[in-house]
Amino acid sequence: MNKKTMIIGCVAAVVMIGVAIAIIVANVNKEPNYGGNGETGAAKDKELDEEKIESATVTPDDLKKIDETIEFGDFDAQHTLSKAIQNGEKLGKVVKIDGTVSHFGKGMSYNIGQKKEEGNQFIGTTFTIEDGAEEDYPADGDHVVITGIIKADDSGLVYTIKTLKAYVEKK
Repeated sequence: MNKKTMIIGCVAAVVMIGVAIAIIVANVNKEPNYGGNGETGAAKDKELDEEKIESATVTPDDLKKIDETIEFGDFDAQHTLSKAIQNGEKLGKVVKIDGTVSHFGKGMSYNIGQKKEEGNQFIGTTFTIEDGAEEDYPADGDHVVITGIIKADDSGLVYTIKTLKAYVEKK
C-alpha cells in the first residue's frame, strides 16, 4: 500500500469516527420519545401528567368496550400486541387476553401472554390488579382470561395492562 492510499484511509477513518460521535451526542442530548409516536418529551409533558392521573384507578366502566381480543395460543397476535404496548401505541385501549401467567416470585411483575407451540418461548405483557394483594394474582403457569386497559405507570414511561380482580378469570 502506498503512502497516498494510507493517508486517504486514515482521513476516511477519522471522518467516520467523527460522524459516529456526532450521532451518539445527538441521540444522548435529544429529549426522550415517549410512546414511540415521534413526539418529544417537551411536547408530551402535559399529556403524560394527565395519563399518570388517569392511570391511578381503573373502574368497571373503563373495561366495558373491548378494543382487541387475543385468543389462547395465538403467539403472533400476542407478539404484535406486546410490541405495540411497549411502544405506547395502545394507551387507553381495552384488551382481553386468554393466556398463560408468567411470574418469577415475590416482588416480581405478573405477565399475561402466550407460549409458542414449539419450544419454551413466551411473549407477554405486564399486568396489575387495581388494589390487588399478592393472593389476588394467579399463580405462575395458570391459564386465565384478563380484561384490562393499557395505562402508563407512575413514571409515565412504562406501559402495563391494568385490571380489576373481577376481570381476572381462571380457566
